[in-house]
Amino acid sequence: MASKSRRNKVKFKLTKELIILVVALVAILVATIIMGLPSNEAKKLDEYNGKITAFNNANQTSHQLLSEGHVFKEISYNSLTKKKNNDDYTYVLYGTFDQESFVSILSTLNYQAKEYEIDTIYLFLATWVAEQEDTDSIDFNKEVNEKNAVLNENKDKDQNEFDMADIDTATLLVFKDGSLVFNTQTYDESAEYTWNNYINKALTLGVDSDNE
Repeated sequence: MASKSRRNKVKFKLTKELIILVVALVAILVATIIMGLPSNEAKKLDEYNGKITAFNNANQTSHQLLSEGHVFKEISYNSLTKKKNNDDYTYVLYGTFDQESFVSILSTLNYQAKEYEIDTIYLFLATWVAEQEDTDSIDFNKEVNEKNAVLNENKDKDQNEFDMADIDTATLLVFKDGSLVFNTQTYDESAEYTWNNYINKALTLGVDSDNE
């Protein structure tokens, strides 16, 4: 009987070790699969560069693709209404990947932001406006006006009100302490007001205020 009991213990021990081995192998397999999957950042980079490439192909342009570690992050309207109340500067680019002005400045804006040590520029995509079939409808205009009113609260007096329905060109916005302190829709299109000037003025607001 003693000998039979010992054999049962050996079988149980081997079974337990086998279970541990299987669990370890499964864990290694799962970890390998997870590590092999692209991160959300990598997926977004591929998505953005795919859209830039599609625009280039459709319009015979050669706008530069984004590299890893870019500063752009998408933001929804609801999130922006909260984010704009930060005591720090909040930088926003409004438009769509179908706009020449939007696609053409991404690389420059990314480079300049890094030069000024700005970690994030939010992409507030105007897709819902661009896809609106009836821009004269009462409901659409009511929604636009309500959203405009929230984003224009406490706007600086020297800036025009931001108009979400204006998607003829991309718009660069800067918010601070709940106020809209910079809006490219304020300025006329002329030699004096180029995107390089817009970007420089917007991104140096924080620098200029520190020197006052």
